[in-house]
Amino acid sequence: MAYYITTLPIIFNMKQTKLFYIALPYSHYDKEIVKQRVDKFSSLDSFLNLNYIQTVSPILKQTLLDRNKNLASDWNFWQTLSYTYLSRCDALIVYQLEGWENSVGVTEEIKFAQESNIPIIYIAEYLNEQTILNNIHDFIKKS
Repeated sequence: MAYYITTLPIIFNMKQTKLFYIALPYSHYDKEIVKQRVDKFSSLDSFLNLNYIQTVSPILKQTLLDRNKNLASDWNFWQTLSYTYLSRCDALIVYQLEGWENSVGVTEEIKFAQESNIPIIYIAEYLNEQTILNNIHDFIKKS
């Protein structure tokens, strides 16, 4: 049986592919704000992956698992998974949604990245898609 890659040719060297961890605030007492944050994350994550920028984030796992069970949304519960993902990434993307400066998880992820010498890219919520791509491509070129 033959397999064909039709979207991105083999010239895309896996050793050169960067993996980005996306951090953003998640928890909030208002479930509508949580939904808005998940929607904004989903838009950013989809956009990046459609542009061949590989990402990981515990937000995606939490969102999917929370549909079946009422999982904890606090930092103590998600810390191990977050650090495991982040330690394997080439950079941390901090998505600066409202409340990011006060988020325990985001604050701890930034601290972990700094202590682990993982570069940090800050993406303001209002940036347009081309600017986001330019920022990430600039990082890739420099690394």
